[in-house]
Amino acid sequence: MRIKTVIIDYLDHLKVLGRSYYTLRNTRYLLRYFADFLETEQVIYLEDLDTDVISEYQQELYFCLTANGKPLTLRTQA
Repeated sequence: MRIKTVIIDYLDHLKVLGRSYYTLRNTRYLLRYFADFLETEQVIYLEDLDTDVISEYQQELYFCLTANGKPLTLRTQA
């Protein structure tokens, strides 16, 4: 299954659960960032996702900065 399809399905699921607009907006933003990363790693299908790719993504998040130039908090990284 394509990762972008899974993301759309997950966001639809959150809507059905009645999550707030802000939760949906933030989740959509974070999952798009993740999907973009996966695309650069040439991971298109959910079946191709493995612990090595997730570890690389965690490293990517560790070095990300906020709009204020500060590192992401551990909670945001999680």
